[in-house]
Amino acid sequence: MAALAQRTVWLEPDVTTESPAVAVRPRRRTRTTPLLWSHTAVAVSVVALGAALLLAYVHSYARLAEGEFHRQRLQTEIAQLQRDNIALGLELDRLGAQARVSELAKAQGLELPTMDRVQYARVTAPAAVVVAQAPKPAHSWLARAGASFLTAMGHTVQRISRGPGTPAYAQD
Repeated sequence: MAALAQRTVWLEPDVTTESPAVAVRPRRRTRTTPLLWSHTAVAVSVVALGAALLLAYVHSYARLAEGEFHRQRLQTEIAQLQRDNIALGLELDRLGAQARVSELAKAQGLELPTMDRVQYARVTAPAAVVVAQAPKPAHSWLARAGASFLTAMGHTVQRISRGPGTPAYAQD
């Protein structure tokens, strides 16, 4: 019987009648949650890293700007101290020069004048000099322009001739 069973299996195919319809297999459920969390975690990490780099850049720029303001403030203070130093040096030289002048004057026997030793003299200029020094009043812009033109021509003649101009120009 064992031989017959072997013969049946080997020689005669087992015919089963199955329908040619495709059997629908149920879908396997895939877990999308771990994959979704990993993508979200990567995205959040990239954004956090970008924000940290941007914050570091802004912080470094702010530190540079603060350092520049501090440097400018110190330069202004140095310039003010140098001006004060120069002013104090000049004041020291002035005070030293006055003391030296006083010492030299005392060595030569000079004294500061007192009110009883001061004499005032009245000095007046001759009338011709006073009149020549007073400017002539110009009545219009044309008169002022003419006088300015004559003066400019007088200077031009003096420069060209390398000497004083004619007496007519010298009077104007």
